[in-house]
Amino acid sequence: FAGFGVVAVVLIAMAGVGVAEHAGLMGALIRRVVKVAPPRWLAFILIFVGVLSSVATDAGYLILVPLAAAAFLTVGRHPLAGLA
Repeated sequence: FAGFGVVAVVLIAMAGVGVAEHAGLMGALIRRVVKVAPPRWLAFILIFVGVLSSVATDAGYLILVPLAAAAFLTVGRHPLAGLA
């Protein structure tokens, strides 16, 4: 049952992301990141946030990867580059 804790964290994080997406928080967060960061620094900032979320919990990758793709798409770059 040691893996159940990880599953519970991921499920709760995904439920939170779903609520945040429905409320418009994710879109606002993407716009804020894109506004604050110059386009050439966007990849570095997303990688840095990914490393920080990895230290906190592995659920950060479930949130950060789609966020990175949407941020890249918002600044006119290919979203698959954001996924990578």
